[in-house]
Amino acid sequence: MMKITLNLNKLRPSLTKPAPLQLITSPTLLDFRDQVRNVDTAESGQAGPAPADHLANPVGFSVGSDDALLDDAYSADADPADADVDSDQVHDLDTTEVDRLAKECEDLRRAIGKYKQRVAPLQIGFDVLDRSFAQRVRQLDHLRTERALGHQDLHCLRSSLAAHIAELALLRAEQDLLTRDRQAQLTYLVNFVTGLPP
Repeated sequence: MMKITLNLNKLRPSLTKPAPLQLITSPTLLDFRDQVRNVDTAESGQAGPAPADHLANPVGFSVGSDDALLDDAYSADADPADADVDSDQVHDLDTTEVDRLAKECEDLRRAIGKYKQRVAPLQIGFDVLDRSFAQRVRQLDHLRTERALGHQDLHCLRSSLAAHIAELALLRAEQDLLTRDRQAQLTYLVNFVTGLPP
């Protein structure tokens, strides 16, 4: 009769705490499988299989490697239409996309060249208008300068006119004094002559 000895210390973590969903490659199940093989070997007296196969199932069915499982999962989820596209077709698609982008770039370059040709006369006209506007601005600045100088000259002329008016007033006052002095002298002479004895 087969006698199986279990190491509960190794099985206890999986019993006390629920482990996440894993493949059968967990250390606890592998240890359990190795213990079963060791018991079978001890009772039969034959050397058991080498414990190098970490993916063998002690229940009786074999499980492939992780890569094989992943490949099967990916092949199950893959679209059958994608499987028909080989590397040559992908290369042809990439080449077609590159050719299409190159054609679009070439069309854009041609369009830009045409727009540059159409814009060139407008740019020349804009440069002429810009130079004319700059010349008008310089003329306007010159006129403003002349106007400022004219205002200064006008202010000087007004000041000079005021000075001449003041001087004319002084001359008139002086003339009035001289006129009164002559009248006084004439009156004195008349009185003096009339006062002489015959």
